Amino acid sequence: MGITIRPCTLADIDQLQGLQVEMTGEKTPAGQALRAALATPNTEFAFVFAGSRLAGFTRLNLGDAQSEQLGPDHLEVASLYIRPAFRRQGLGRALLAHAAKAATAQGATRLWCGLSNPGAATLAFLTAGGFWPDATKWRFECAVGHPRLAPHPRVGTSSPSEAARRAFALRATAGFVLN
Repeated sequence: MGITIRPCTLADIDQLQGLQVEMTGEKTPAGQALRAALATPNTEFAFVFAGSRLAGFTRLNLGDAQSEQLGPDHLEVASLYIRPAFRRQGLGRALLAHAAKAATAQGATRLWCGLSNPGAATLAFLTAGGFWPDATKWRFECAVGHPRLAPHPRVGTSSPSEAARRAFALRATAGFVLN
């Protein structure tokens, strides 16, 4: 199975809407909002294919397009969705590597994503990908060059503090939903 990642365009709006319905469970996603997001500067949507089959997508936000203004050295992974039939085949990891490559091209050195109610599988996926939680918010960060984002070349890594690890373990085991 070959993995292909390609940018989404306005011509892909129907496929992208279908994936968003699957991801969110909403019956009708806001088509106009999605069109506006596709046209937003510093925002990129990309599809991932397993062979010739559409398996998922990601939305990346840089600079002023980020939902939280963390600065130009951060790139937000705003959405990452892999269809259930394609999970655990390296496609999510390929999208994270794509995000790291996009970050490097834009001069960003950190990836981040915000989660309001992550499940155990999401937490496992992110921590396996080198992300760790911010101790003050339910936000995860990763150095762009983290070795778990391979095949992206190593740019440098840092590790979470012991306090952040303890806070993450407490939140994960207590089952809190943090916003």
